[in-house]
Amino acid sequence: SIQLLRDGCKYTDIPYSPAGGGCGGAMRAMCIGLRYFSEADEDKLIAVSIESGRMTHNHPTGFFGAMVSALFTAYAIREWGRRMMSGPLVKAKEYIIGSGKRNSDKYEGQVDYFTKAWTDYLALRKIDKEQQSATFPEAYGVPQRDRFYKSISYEGWGGSSGHDSVIIAYDAILGAGSNFEELVNRGVLHGVDNDSTGVICCAW
Repeated sequence: SIQLLRDGCKYTDIPYSPAGGGCGGAMRAMCIGLRYFSEADEDKLIAVSIESGRMTHNHPTGFFGAMVSALFTAYAIREWGRRMMSGPLVKAKEYIIGSGKRNSDKYEGQVDYFTKAWTDYLALRKIDKEQQSATFPEAYGVPQRDRFYKSISYEGWGGSSGHDSVIIAYDAILGAGSNFEELVNRGVLHGVDNDSTGVICCAW
């Protein structure tokens, strides 16, 4: 994608990428949340983060990951998973439809994949409804976390995709509370794609 842009390709003409569900868009999108952190700027945050992600990761799993990364940075300044599902994710789907026919036919099933991953995660932690505190297993040490991180991944490398990089970062935030050392233990010091999840959770 970068070479295409260097060669003069417009960012709106970057082709759909079946393998574009990686976490690179999410890793670099936190600054967008710092810029557009107010509720009044939410539509702008959604548009800018999706377009930023779409430039290099033109696949819903990739660019929706960028949106969540930016959004949760804004929420860390304002306030956060269930809210994203009921408002911004709906707006994000409307945005990619409303921004023209750019690969919308190819996005169809992939949008549902991202949404289901988050729906399942919020239900697992029992924060999909009114409960405010996440529920974790009694035994949730390094081996258990690594197994969980791998279980929500594409191909066993947890944190390497747009959906699981932000879920793992959020899981670490929920589990660590205000304890930064515990945040690092959960979000950075694990056996899968830890640089991705680490940079995201520490920014939040």
